[in-house]
Amino acid sequence: MAWDEWEQLKAEAIARESAQMQLNEAPGSNNGGSAGGHGDGTGSLRHTRKPWVRAASVANELSTTMRKARTDLHAAHEGVSGGAEGLASLSALTDVLTSWKARLGSARDECVSLEPNLRGVAVELGEVDVKVGADTDAVRVPGTRRGE
Repeated sequence: MAWDEWEQLKAEAIARESAQMQLNEAPGSNNGGSAGGHGDGTGSLRHTRKPWVRAASVANELSTTMRKARTDLHAAHEGVSGGAEGLASLSALTDVLTSWKARLGSARDECVSLEPNLRGVAVELGEVDVKVGADTDAVRVPGTRRGE
């Protein structure tokens, strides 16, 4: 498509007073599809870094809690084998201890790896906002105050 043709298409779109962009929704339908929840195209997509940063903080707190729980679990079982020697339940208790230590360790490791990723999403969303804003500001649209 030639540049002149593209410019003409943009100008025609601006000339139409009722032009609206609707995503995943038929024109004129009222399905509540807009971000504002009204379905009339008046909503706007908004996001903040706060939920991502909060989720990262929770992941960090959980990893600390899992580490402490694993240490406490190990400490609680110290000396049990000496006092319960000969009991049939000692083997089951040892199996449970091993299983829970592994589960707590896996959960802790998952939280440790998740935390920086969640913080990264918050940063990346902010960077994308700035870049998209700069890119849209750079678009020259004939007939508008900014582009004239």
